[in-house]
Amino acid sequence: MLTANNTDAFFQTDAAGNWWCVALATRSGPAWEMYPMGRETVLSPMTWDEGGWSIIDPIQGTMSGPLPPNNTDLPGDGFWAHEGDEEAFHPETQIPRQFLFWRPPKESLLKCLRPVSPSRVNLTADSQFEPLEEGMGFISRKQSSSVFQFTVDLEFDPKDADKDAGATVFLTQYQHIDVSVLNTRSSSTRELEQKFRFRPEALGKPGIEVLPTRTITVPQAWVGKHIRFTITLDECQAYNFTVALVDKPDDKIWMGSANADIVSGGSGPFHGTLLGVFAASNGGTGKTAAYFSRWRYHPLKQEVESGVFLPVQE
Repeated sequence: MLTANNTDAFFQTDAAGNWWCVALATRSGPAWEMYPMGRETVLSPMTWDEGGWSIIDPIQGTMSGPLPPNNTDLPGDGFWAHEGDEEAFHPETQIPRQFLFWRPPKESLLKCLRPVSPSRVNLTADSQFEPLEEGMGFISRKQSSSVFQFTVDLEFDPKDADKDAGATVFLTQYQHIDVSVLNTRSSSTRELEQKFRFRPEALGKPGIEVLPTRTITVPQAWVGKHIRFTITLDECQAYNFTVALVDKPDDKIWMGSANADIVSGGSGPFHGTLLGVFAASNGGTGKTAAYFSRWRYHPLKQEVESGVFLPVQE
């Protein structure tokens, strides 16, 4: 409130002279346990009478105030925060502006309608990881709603061991939940075989209960085919992961569920969760590329108070 001290240019007032308060808040409740979207910006009307103290309306899930009329006819080519994604990655298009990276992006790893080349490290990385030198084969968008559905298609047929590619719910390198196609060696025959892997990682939040990694053999009829990953977050704050063939999207294999506390706080208490895709060689030298397409993010509901959800109007 002192930024414009000793001036009449109060940035807290609008053109009509109304006072406003901007703050950061989490949708965690007093327990401060489940808030996968991290700290969110909130806006609240306030009054400040001459000679008095500022009085700020309590922050609630649904509020009213002297907002100006809605106007979406604005210059620029950005996107609105409440909107979802429907990306096809056509040739010669740019990576959408709402997409985000973790660590500085390496252009050779990520391009539209070109493969996501595997980074040496996976999403957790290792002690030898040099972000400025290596980069990370990972691209994402912010989770922006309490309930959502995220789907993405993958074409990936690795020929080397330990290569994997898939989709992730990502907070930090020490807190993420992944589902992927992994090429690994059979413990009995040492032959290469493809597995679906569900893996929660919670190194950044010790003490919470985390399900073990789960792997299942990719059905032989699915090997080399386009795979659709689906991630949903339900009203119970559980992320659910399934895989399916693109041409049989209703014939799903359930991979696992994980609570939102894995991506709340810990090593990432400020920023929110990212939803994205990755490709990794897990320390190996293989260069099998992963092709991602048909990226869909649909925000469905917002939790406006504990247990109360309202539909998102895109």
